[in-house]
Amino acid sequence: MGFLFRRRRRKAEGFLRNWYVRYADSQGRWHEEAAFTDKGKSRQLLSEREEAAREGRLSYATFWRRWERLLLWDERGQSHVGAYLVHLEAKGTMAGQRERVRGHLVRAFGEMGAVLPGDVTQEAVERNLVALVASGRAAATRNHRLSALRSFWRWGLETRRFRAESDPTLGLRSVQAEAARVRARRALSIEELRRLVAAARVRPLENYLEGHPNASEAKRESLRLLGLERAILYTLAAYAGLRRRELRELCWGDLRLEQAEPLVVVRAATAKGKREENVELAPSAADALREWRAALTSTLWAQMGEGRRVFGCVGHGLLNALWADCKAAGVAITTQDGRVDLHALRHTTATLLCLAGVAVPVAQRILRHKDARTTLRIYTHVSDSVRAAAVGRMAPLSEGGSARQEGIA
Repeated sequence: MGFLFRRRRRKAEGFLRNWYVRYADSQGRWHEEAAFTDKGKSRQLLSEREEAAREGRLSYATFWRRWERLLLWDERGQSHVGAYLVHLEAKGTMAGQRERVRGHLVRAFGEMGAVLPGDVTQEAVERNLVALVASGRAAATRNHRLSALRSFWRWGLETRRFRAESDPTLGLRSVQAEAARVRARRALSIEELRRLVAAARVRPLENYLEGHPNASEAKRESLRLLGLERAILYTLAAYAGLRRRELRELCWGDLRLEQAEPLVVVRAATAKGKREENVELAPSAADALREWRAALTSTLWAQMGEGRRVFGCVGHGLLNALWADCKAAGVAITTQDGRVDLHALRHTTATLLCLAGVAVPVAQRILRHKDARTTLRIYTHVSDSVRAAAVGRMAPLSEGGSARQEGIA
């Protein structure tokens, strides 16, 4: 004896209706249980409960059944995802990684329309992954989402929160992200980098003076500093290979500019690998940082200190500023090799090291890659002209012939 009914539950985007089942056991006690969003599945669940009650084997007392009524996600954290995040924190997973996992799970369940674990089927997961790639997201993003779902369900099965036969990620595999990269980046040549740095120095002031020829000296000085800051930022990114977050969090106390061999200390809190490392600075990068420090100390408003950030322009508008600087410098933003963005300057670091004849293990150490194949396969870009010059320098087969002597730089 039992029946189905629907109950409205408030969500951020409105109300969500979900089916519930109410049934009586063999002793006449009534039980209420959250079912599914699908009426057919809910009716089947009610039939199973009624049959179990008639035979005296009510499955309501099964260990996992008390968890299956819990929602996948809610804002209060009293959900399966909330418990999983606590599990990750206990394992020692970093806060940033936990937030990325939470984002993938919440977005995936929201796009599937899943409220309870039984709502997540293999077909729903497959459709969600296909739609993710079709929307223009990178294959790596699809792999991250699949990994988050797979780890979440393995945890649910190990803790017996979900049914053993309900794993919706079985048979799904990651795709090769390198073969389907959406954001292919290209490295800048040394000539393009020089033009970019030169354009960044003068562009803010020149653009402002076109419409405000009578600008005050204080305004002119602030625009000079803005242009100089971006020029120094591009130089450091291209010659030290620092990532965006490392540049944003870089403080003056992390720099060792007075040593015989200048270096920058990448703190564990800002590094991608979560370990502190020293990055040696090229003379061009060290000189640029000294110039930036001198420019700041000469102004009255700048109070220097070890805890002060080196750059204040690493924000949401930096990419548009970089593209505007590229346009002013005559540097193509997008070519057949890829696009220019801030991380492309890290690709430039690897390519400049390669053209300078630096050994692969040394370049790997400078770029702080765990695997040398990442340095060679992804970050090192060799143009057609460089390859042609390299081939031309091979020893000739005939005795009278001579190899071309043009440099590979």
